[in-house]
Amino acid sequence: MGVLSETNFHLLEDAQTNGYVLGLKELTGGDGLRRDIDDLLVHEPEAFNIFVLALLNLQEDSPKRTADKMGYFQVAGIHGLPLTLWNSEGVKLNKMDQYGSGYCHHGHLGFGPWHRPYLAMMEANFPELKYFDAVRRWRLPFWDYYRPRGGPVSFPGVKKNEITHYDYDGGIPDIFTIPSLKIRPTMKDDLSLFPNPFASFSFPKQGGGLTKSDWDTVPSLSTIRTERYPMVPRKKNKEVGEPLTLREAFNDLIARNKKDPVMLEDPLNIAINRTREEKIRMISAMLTDPSYGRFSAYGTNAQVTGGPSGSLEGSIHGEYHNKLGGDSGHMSAVPVAAFDPVFWIHHCQIDRLFAIWEQAHPKSWFATDKKQIKALQDANIWFDPDKPLEPFRTYKKGNTGTRGKDGWWTCNTSQDTKTYGYSYPDISLSEDSLVDFNKNYSWSYRKDKAGPFGKCPENMLPWNTQLAQVYQFTEEDLQQAPRPFISAMMASNPVPAITPVQAVPEALNVAQVPFMTSERTFTSLPSDHPTKAGSAVDESQVSRSWYIDLLVGRLALNDSFSFRFFLGPFEDNPLHYYAQPTLAGSATVFAAPVEACDNCGRQEEQAVLVTDTSDITPMLLDYQAVGELQSLSAEHVVQFLKDRLKWRVVKATGAKVDPRSIGSLKLGISSRLAPIPPATGEIQYQEFPEVIEYIITGSS
Repeated sequence: MGVLSETNFHLLEDAQTNGYVLGLKELTGGDGLRRDIDDLLVHEPEAFNIFVLALLNLQEDSPKRTADKMGYFQVAGIHGLPLTLWNSEGVKLNKMDQYGSGYCHHGHLGFGPWHRPYLAMMEANFPELKYFDAVRRWRLPFWDYYRPRGGPVSFPGVKKNEITHYDYDGGIPDIFTIPSLKIRPTMKDDLSLFPNPFASFSFPKQGGGLTKSDWDTVPSLSTIRTERYPMVPRKKNKEVGEPLTLREAFNDLIARNKKDPVMLEDPLNIAINRTREEKIRMISAMLTDPSYGRFSAYGTNAQVTGGPSGSLEGSIHGEYHNKLGGDSGHMSAVPVAAFDPVFWIHHCQIDRLFAIWEQAHPKSWFATDKKQIKALQDANIWFDPDKPLEPFRTYKKGNTGTRGKDGWWTCNTSQDTKTYGYSYPDISLSEDSLVDFNKNYSWSYRKDKAGPFGKCPENMLPWNTQLAQVYQFTEEDLQQAPRPFISAMMASNPVPAITPVQAVPEALNVAQVPFMTSERTFTSLPSDHPTKAGSAVDESQVSRSWYIDLLVGRLALNDSFSFRFFLGPFEDNPLHYYAQPTLAGSATVFAAPVEACDNCGRQEEQAVLVTDTSDITPMLLDYQAVGELQSLSAEHVVQFLKDRLKWRVVKATGAKVDPRSIGSLKLGISSRLAPIPPATGEIQYQEFPEVIEYIITGSS
């Protein structure tokens, strides 16, 4: 791993003092492994203890810490708010002609590379000189969304009074929901009870925090602390937004580690479990399909002509932002998402999926051919890979050195994770990352028949987190009085600026928003595209997946917004959409108001379009299992979709939006055809615009 020395630590101290990104390579002399957060807390208790102490220190509510450029508030603020320049870097202007409107990169090729130095900046904030040994074994952890966290779970199924059972709980790790942890203030001390810094972040109260002008750009959010999925009760006996007591959260942790089935109550865990199969199918396809072999197709949700509709940025990254934030939660809002501690662990997972794809496609990166670059420029998604990734310098101002380019981190210098001193087990411990990914995850999704899931490999079984040091609570700990509950939402906004549930205006109808059905249907592949299948398909030779595709202006609503796709009856209340048994898929456009984002302002002017896709196959398999769908063949699915498919559009605030009012919106239906061995051939796609045309014509 290399040798730690005081000299190396002084290099890190200089980086923190002067506001540049060093990474941990020069500190440790080698590359550390980023690990799943439950793996870290169970198997590296000392390193995780230091992580918690450092995070508590970074989140301290004091004028000095709030003003510290490398403190939690300031580093999180790089992603969006406050509307000030970080460390006086850059000359960004937003639509209000104000300086400092967020540096984050979304909707173009710089998305993945920009977040690398951002994560490395936070990662390097934790090591301390007195903890040499633990630092060598520590890197910022990730949350593997697809890894089992506990035993069997159940929740409502597609048919009335029917229950869906999963052998494993794939919900959010307990570390993000339990209110307190047992920590050693020093390695010689006994365990003491501390607030859990992963549960939420409290915004500064002692000055120097976000101003009223800042909050006006995200008017429906709590100004007290970060919240997740805040507009629904966690349990039946809870008020809206009321957190769990330590005893309640610990009891849930114990139940999760048992083999007895648990009926899920928490809407957030229901949402994550319900859509887990859809998302693991989606990322598995994107990692292996030749259609996603180009960096411009995999890395960003910006529209790529003649390419697929899914992407790491849209189909995975944006979706988990929205699931965690829900309606009026901070993770759903770009300007304040990074204040939620789960942001950093979520983005490590996104970086991990980016790194796995990179290893599998070593020759795919930014285009160098002039014609390709011109095409990307015309589509407004090109980003110069040698352009500085502001505000991330490689040395203090005035120095250029040998790292990066001209003193800045760039996309090209961020291509290899080892440049920053970290890697992932999927890469460093694997000869073929895609083969191992398939072994680890293919058991967890059904193929083309409505049969059972596979057997979970030994190395993917849930860890017994109940044994972790941070959860060794005494009865006295569990009896502690819960903090007085004041709805942070209502305390911040006694009269909410935006009503969470807003009905679609009756006056807005098709006559007022005229369009032809052909203008609302989306087909992504030209007729002569090599992956486009003909109409004659031998269904016995292929395994089908079914998708709902969309194309829409990224700034169509000047905020983040999401699509919900249903295959059957549902409760038409946005607060309950994710918990609906008939929710077949979802898609999220993760965008900031132009008033808070320079990048978004430019993309609005350029009318940048983004695409996304949602794999609805798991829901179709559910209907096949209960006898309401005969097969996944086009003959049966096309008519099934015509009869049952409905969709809704919801802003991050929870307000419903009539999709007919979004002029740039187009929807499509496609199907992926993979040969079933011993059959051979390329993976191909079919598109069925007639489904959307039929539904739109019928609704008008």
